[in-house]
Amino acid sequence: MYTQQQKETFHGAGVLIITPFHEDLSLNCDGIRKNMAHIIGQGLTKENGFFVTDGSMDECSAMTLEERKQVIKTTVENAGDIPVVAGVNHTCVNNIIELANYAASVGVKAVLLAPPYYHVYDLKQIKYFYHYVHDHIALPIMLYNNPGICGVDLPIRTLLELADLERMMAIKQATLMTTNFIQSIELNEKLLVFAASSSQQPFGGLNGAVGFISFLSSINVKMQLALWDAINRMDWEAAMK
Repeated sequence: MYTQQQKETFHGAGVLIITPFHEDLSLNCDGIRKNMAHIIGQGLTKENGFFVTDGSMDECSAMTLEERKQVIKTTVENAGDIPVVAGVNHTCVNNIIELANYAASVGVKAVLLAPPYYHVYDLKQIKYFYHYVHDHIALPIMLYNNPGICGVDLPIRTLLELADLERMMAIKQATLMTTNFIQSIELNEKLLVFAASSSQQPFGGLNGAVGFISFLSSINVKMQLALWDAINRMDWEAAMK
């Protein structure tokens, strides 16, 4: 369940950081720095959004643990006062815990975590997974309901159960079901709800979502920030444009 401080910290456009590589496939941390400077120059502040690093757009599945740690550290070092959420998805729960605890040590404010993927797990197993990770890390968790990757579209009743965990503070909602998306309004009292795409706006805003996390923010952050500004002003006509 989220706190008032978390509600004040996490809102608006979650801007995904793309991880560039050199031709020899080594990390290009200078590229990360340049991309972040550009994003900040385009208007991202702690008042209208936050950074999301080490997620799908960041090639998390293609990096070693040490490379992922380096990406997280580089992001935090160049974010200024803008909050950073770090993706810690992995097929190994011990690696998830290691990444999350490392993220906490360098100043990340929360982690983004999808259910286990590759194998498809049932709801009982997924709930146990989140309880286990929750009890072994210190950072708040943004749950990522991503049935396209994990093979399971978490129902609202399961999300409400997980929302009772002390540090479960938000959800990135990528449900494939319209009914689930609409019913996400039931989560608003316990979780900060973020639409998983700006294409779900302004409907997400009308449904109580406090922001969105979209790959388009990596490409055209100015447009995404204008969208959030329109939603925040409840100017739905401008948001639709």
